[in-house]
Amino acid sequence: MKKLDAMYIVGFTDADGSICIVKTRYSYALSVSIVNTDLGVLKEIQKVMGEGNFKHRRRIGNHVQAFSLEFSHNQAKRFLERVGPYFIIKKRQALLALEFQSSKSAGRSNISKTTQEDYRNRINSFNHKGKHEYSNKFDTYFENVSQPSLAYVAGFTDGEGCVCIEHYKNYYKLVANITNSDFGVLKSIQSIVGGCLYEMASACSRYLPIFVLAFSPNKAKEFLVQVLPFLVVKRKQALLAVEFQSKRQKGRSALSRDESESYKSRISSLNKWRVANDTL
Repeated sequence: MKKLDAMYIVGFTDADGSICIVKTRYSYALSVSIVNTDLGVLKEIQKVMGEGNFKHRRRIGNHVQAFSLEFSHNQAKRFLERVGPYFIIKKRQALLALEFQSSKSAGRSNISKTTQEDYRNRINSFNHKGKHEYSNKFDTYFENVSQPSLAYVAGFTDGEGCVCIEHYKNYYKLVANITNSDFGVLKSIQSIVGGCLYEMASACSRYLPIFVLAFSPNKAKEFLVQVLPFLVVKRKQALLAVEFQSKRQKGRSALSRDESESYKSRISSLNKWRVANDTL
């Protein structure tokens, strides 16, 4: 695996990361974690950052085993100092977390229990934990969102994207999309890679609205070609998807039903990939 682009790590963490202040019996502690089923990409992030600890996440039912790369206390502070300024979704959480940890590092007497609880609650409110009012679903949460790089988009896609081939009654179709509850980040991604942005119907009014940035088959190919140099988790799927769509563009007769089914099955098996011969 090639060395990860720093902006890839930012995008991946914006998608699959968590910033919070954990309340223990006697104190409050800053925690940053990145959770994914691909152990390899987490190891590469650890290698680039030079620190971090791994944990197995509790496996539920038949779900793929997930792993967590965790940074706590000053490790978390150093991580956020390097990547926090470039976040889109988690920028405000990162700024508050750095302010909190700097005060903690200066000495316990500099930050009261009430102040620590306030930091915790403010970060939780940005993470949208518990009941909340989502006042403006088309707000980006903060002003002056910078345009993300393709490396950021690739990292975010590896965390929140989907690449697959769907079988309809008489044909096979390439599908690529990115799903998230933050309209702003998807709008900023759309500004550089295109696509159609819409709100997904929610099954429950208590949940945050979910938005989808979707691509038509030919646009999906163009999108994947753009981010391929930076993709890690979904790189093999993207390569197969681009190959499939290139043949489809030559005409439906260019791909037999068996060939199309083979592409669909191979991408599906990669999406269901399990960790093998790779332990913590």
